[in-house]
Amino acid sequence: MLNSTTQIEPQSHFTPPDVLSRFHNIIEYNPNSFEKIAYNPETFEKILILHQKVTGSFWQKSPYFFDETTDLRAPSSYPYLHEYFLGSITTRDFIKLSEPLNQDLELFELQEIPGTLVIDFRNTQRQSVYMDRISHFIEVKRGEIYPQWEFEDELKRRDRFCDDFNGDIGCGLGGGHDLTAKHLADFFNAYQANDVSLTFEETELRDILVLNNILTEDHEGFWIPADNAVIITTCRSFSPDIRLLTTQHEVQHAAFFLNPDYAQAVSDVWHSFTEREQKILASLLYYTATHYDIHDDTLLLNEVASNSIEPQYEFLGWHKMFITSKEHFHEVEPTERVLTHDEFLAIDEKELALLAFRSHQFFKSVALKFNAPILI
Repeated sequence: MLNSTTQIEPQSHFTPPDVLSRFHNIIEYNPNSFEKIAYNPETFEKILILHQKVTGSFWQKSPYFFDETTDLRAPSSYPYLHEYFLGSITTRDFIKLSEPLNQDLELFELQEIPGTLVIDFRNTQRQSVYMDRISHFIEVKRGEIYPQWEFEDELKRRDRFCDDFNGDIGCGLGGGHDLTAKHLADFFNAYQANDVSLTFEETELRDILVLNNILTEDHEGFWIPADNAVIITTCRSFSPDIRLLTTQHEVQHAAFFLNPDYAQAVSDVWHSFTEREQKILASLLYYTATHYDIHDDTLLLNEVASNSIEPQYEFLGWHKMFITSKEHFHEVEPTERVLTHDEFLAIDEKELALLAFRSHQFFKSVALKFNAPILI
C-alpha cells in the first residue's frame, strides 16, 4: 500500500500495486483530509471512495457507487464506513496481527489464495452478530429462515448466545467462518424473498460484499454471486495460539473452495477411510455444539479436512471435538450417516487417537502438496 505522501499520476499503462483479483483496493489514505483514494481498474482514473465531513458527524458515500437518491448519511459508529481495506496479506503476516481493533472489522485479501476476502473481527461477539445467522442458514439447518429474535432464542437455548466479549471463550457458532459467494447470495436472496428483515450488521456485511464485487444486484433486486470468491473470518482478540489455529482452519476451507484439484484430493483421502472411520468423523461434526449438516457432502469433506490439519493433542483437533460432542450429542437424533448415541459414547480413546493421527498426516500432506498455506 502507498502512504499518504505518495503521489501517482494515472497513466494508461499504470497498474496499481497490491491489486490482486476482484477486490476493491484502497491505495492512498490521507488522514488529514480523511480521504480514501482508489483507481478505476478500467480507466485508471482516481476515485474518491469515502470522505468524512470536517465535523466528524457522519460519513458520505461516493456518488461513484451510489446515485443522488441514495441517503448519504450514516452515523460515525457505522464501522464499515470508517474501516480500511488494507490490501493483500500473507497468511503468516495475518496471523501476527495483534493490535486491538477499535472498529468492528478490517478487510484483507489473502495473498496465497486470490479470491479470498478475510474479515478480521474485533472479537467473538461482533463476529457472531455479523455471521452466525448466515452460517446457520448454510451449515447447520440448510435453508431454514429465522427472524432475528427467534434465532437469538435458538442460540440461547444452545448456550451459544454472545452477551459480550469474552476473549478466547467461544460464543456463537464458531471461532471463524467460511462461505462462498454463492452461499452468501443464497442467504440474502432467501431472506429477501421471504420478507424477513436483515440486522444492521448483516446489511453492512452485504454492502461490503457489493463494494468488493462478491455480490452484484440484478434488475429485480436479488443478488448474483461472483465466481471463485469466498470469505473467511476470525477474530483479532484471540490469543496468538488460538488465532493461529483458527486462521489455518479457515484458510484450508478457502483452498478447498477455490482449488478443484485440491478438493478432489481431499475427497480421495476421505474415501480411503473405512466406513466406521467415516462415521466416527461425521459423528464428531454432527454431535458437536454447532451440529453441522453432515449430509452436505461438500461441507462434510471441507470440515473433516480443516479439523484434521489441526494439531491432534489432548485438547486440540478431534480430541477437543470429542469432548464437546459428548456434551451436546443429546440435542440431535442420530442419522444413518453417524453412530448411534450409545455407539458414539463407546468410542475407545485409543481408536480415536489413531484415527486423529492418520487423518492429520493424510490431510496435511495433501494440503502441502497443493501449496495450501498451512503453517501448523
